[in-house]
Amino acid sequence: SQYPEQMNLMIAAGEPAVFFDDGTVGAESFANLMNKDGFFAAIGDEIKEYSPQTWEWIQSDEAVKKLVAKEDGTIIAFPVRNGDRIERFFVSQNTDNKTDAVNLMNAYRLLLESMTEAELAE
Repeated sequence: SQYPEQMNLMIAAGEPAVFFDDGTVGAESFANLMNKDGFFAAIGDEIKEYSPQTWEWIQSDEAVKKLVAKEDGTIIAFPVRNGDRIERFFVSQNTDNKTDAVNLMNAYRLLLESMTEAELAE
């Protein structure tokens, strides 16, 4: 896949973007970049304010926290449960409006939850 290469080019060019990691494509690239400064924006405050359910999940589950936080504890990814896997969204450092990015990720989370609830109701 060319995704990790494209992601690195976008970050190097300073383009604002939201990056998706489902634990397969590009997982090694994300692992290498998570603790480097200047790549991903801190979004903990936005998650806490605009998606309190997600904030509580991060705070109560150490495995999830490890997936979305830098070694210093700074939250840099938005987790979303999709079936049996946890997907992550990272916001590039150069994104001016982190609130819009977090609201978009939260909308995706809510969509997946409603789809799961509908499947369970059938």
